[in-house]
Amino acid sequence: AMEAPPHDRAGAGALLDEAGWRDDDGDGLRARGNQRLLLTVLVSDRPDEERDRVLDQLRAAGFVLDARIGTTAVLDNRLRDWKFDVAFVEWRGLPGENLTPVFGTGGALNFGGFSDARVDDALAALRQAWDPAARWSGMRRLGALLAETCPLAPLVAVDPGGLISRRVRGVEVRGGWLPLRSAQLAAAEDAKK
Repeated sequence: AMEAPPHDRAGAGALLDEAGWRDDDGDGLRARGNQRLLLTVLVSDRPDEERDRVLDQLRAAGFVLDARIGTTAVLDNRLRDWKFDVAFVEWRGLPGENLTPVFGTGGALNFGGFSDARVDDALAALRQAWDPAARWSGMRRLGALLAETCPLAPLVAVDPGGLISRRVRGVEVRGGWLPLRSAQLAAAEDAKK
């Protein structure tokens, strides 16, 4: 439960100016010399309001976006070939799942080539930890390291989606898990109420 960094558009603009990416001609696009601030962005062909808001903010900050829209299969190929600057990808996992494929050096889903020895060590320690307290401590450490080092903005589904029969009573999803001790199965005729 780490704090989100404050939204500081003016500060981000000042950093881009300092790096030489300016809008000297007032056209709303940043450039350094004759080179525009261009990002190749991979986006799926499915509607996504959150993604579109991020893209709008990048454009408003002066980035030129070369949006490559495609199906999951097309985007997976571009990810594997490293043909992107920014990519919006979706990955769903269970709480406590092994994140080595996503964040580990050489991981099968580590499409950006992220690598950090401390993160690899934290992932290895988590694979060995079976005690719940050690796992939670390790996950907190991993979260802090990723917040410090990883060029990714993870979004978390607060309320995981799913279906459950109307006959099941007394169930609440907690942390992505479905505790079954409190579950009861209603008679079929009561399920229609």
